[in-house]
Amino acid sequence: LIRIFCPLRCGRSCIPPPRWRRTGSAARSAGSWWESRARGSRSGCGKTTLTRLINGLIPQFFAGELTGKVLLDGENLFDLPMYRIAEKVGSVFQNPRTQFFNVDTDSEIAFGMENEAVPQEQMGQRVVETAKALRIENLLGRNIFALSGGEKQKIAFASVYAMNPQIYLLDEPSSNLDMAAIHDLRAHLRLIKSQGKTIVVAEHRLYYLMDVADRIVYLDNGHIAGDWTPEQFRLLSTEKRQSMGLRALDLQDEKPICAAVPKQPAPPLRAVVHRSILPPGVGTDCGRAVPNSLS
Repeated sequence: LIRIFCPLRCGRSCIPPPRWRRTGSAARSAGSWWESRARGSRSGCGKTTLTRLINGLIPQFFAGELTGKVLLDGENLFDLPMYRIAEKVGSVFQNPRTQFFNVDTDSEIAFGMENEAVPQEQMGQRVVETAKALRIENLLGRNIFALSGGEKQKIAFASVYAMNPQIYLLDEPSSNLDMAAIHDLRAHLRLIKSQGKTIVVAEHRLYYLMDVADRIVYLDNGHIAGDWTPEQFRLLSTEKRQSMGLRALDLQDEKPICAAVPKQPAPPLRAVVHRSILPPGVGTDCGRAVPNSLS
């Protein structure tokens, strides 16, 4: 569904994004990309920039110099109005609060459908179906500001799911989630993958995506530096993976850094009472404050 081309002078189809830079500063591009695709690498490497090229926020909302093109079902995405892109591409941002437009969960899930002029009866049914499919019925009818971070992320995902896009973009979706919420997120990704959807994930955490991703492509400075299946990617040494700025693939194999540092004996505790802070007529005995008449 998506093909991203090199700068026009190159003309060959490839994974790296078109050259784009903000005015006055170059945007670095290094990361991983997965088919169901996920991308993970160091912070500030350009993962978010690539997702913004796919959902049209670049160049429609972020100014800069751009060459190259992104084809969406054979059409140049940069020539499409935003409403046409939104019909096929749904985005879940790193901070779900930045994409909320309502104060209650039902209205937020329905918001995208309202913009597509979906009939009210059909829209209400779709909200119920979405909550059931994602197992978030307990979040219906809730105040968004009363939700936890993980619950807000689920509502953000549900608002995209309700619109039934063909392409899902998720920018570091696990960054504010605990282990239980990450488990639920993985279940949601498996669900939409089983429906034949295209998934693009920009991530630092990789372990929960290893059984979801079909392809892993590592980008460095706008070029493909590695292209693997998940099975091939697991064969990379820990040293190689860490040098690429990628996190653990399996939490069971990781040990806390502090475990390698030998414990030092704790210094003995001493009770110290300074006479200067004692009231007049009170002395000390083995660190205890006692009247001078008894010391």
